[in-house]
Amino acid sequence: MGAKLRREWLSQVLGEGTRVRPYLATHMPTLDRTVVPALAGDLRTADRREDWESEVPPREAAAAKGRDLLGGDGLACVTCHRFEGNPGLLMSVLDLAWSRTRLEWPWFRRYLVDPAAFRPGTRMPSFWPEGHSAMPDILEGDTARQIAAIWAALQEARVPGAEPAPY
Repeated sequence: MGAKLRREWLSQVLGEGTRVRPYLATHMPTLDRTVVPALAGDLRTADRREDWESEVPPREAAAAKGRDLLGGDGLACVTCHRFEGNPGLLMSVLDLAWSRTRLEWPWFRRYLVDPAAFRPGTRMPSFWPEGHSAMPDILEGDTARQIAAIWAALQEARVPGAEPAPY
């Protein structure tokens, strides 16, 4: 969790019970706020990936292309995921718009390439198996550029209500 979640989000989850998956019956317990800053820091330290630390999110990525990739004519992420408060077409799991608030870029970049490596048993497929894009006509099929474009689109995404649900 320390390499995946931004420190601010981790602190919110631990101290306030903030969540983005209201469909789950289980959740993290809310902890005494006096221990949250140290625990959040300790979790990040314990999960530190030194080889990831110098990575910074892309600054100039094609957010419009990222939205295309997220949509039904692209990788169809919106088939399963909520996006900007809109339900997924078949399921309505985690709203992708919260990614910018929750996730660290280095983790996100690696997760998209191989979700099963991070979450064995996940239903989320890899859209870049063996480094080859499922959408070769978008951004010349370049894996790094496509993932950067998705990240850019998520940085601009809106969530109605703008606050995740507390317990």
